Amino acid sequence: MSRSYPTFTPLGRTMFQRQLRVVDVAYSSGVNARTLTEYLAARRSWDEDHLRRVSQAMGVPAEDLRVDPYQQRGHYYAKTPLGARMNELGLSIEEVSDKAYVDPAVIAGLIRGEKHHTQRVCDRIARALGTTSAALGLKGIVYTSR
Repeated sequence: MSRSYPTFTPLGRTMFQRQLRVVDVAYSSGVNARTLTEYLAARRSWDEDHLRRVSQAMGVPAEDLRVDPYQQRGHYYAKTPLGARMNELGLSIEEVSDKAYVDPAVIAGLIRGEKHHTQRVCDRIARALGTTSAALGLKGIVYTSR
């Protein structure tokens, strides 16, 4: 059984969808497996040669594997209170995800302002960052039962 890898980056999502392991992509592209894990976790910016080789090996356009700047470690949209707090603490999406027990894609969506989530999830993220959901500008959806 292979180790899991982050799927919040375009490379991770594509590998997951195609059921590829890091070693598979490393072998077919010639890019070191350790380097690929850095790209998967958005801890390293793409080297253009590596990007070309990996995209060719996977049969996808290179642009589909690029990481948005908000995902790069320490470079979140400071325009949102959530992104600014993560910058302030120097935490990555993965680190906040682990602390809050929330899917990294949810946090990425909240940073971009594209996702809404339950108040419970917003509160967990806020606690992981040592603040309140109101201070982060997170207003969760409250579900009521009949």
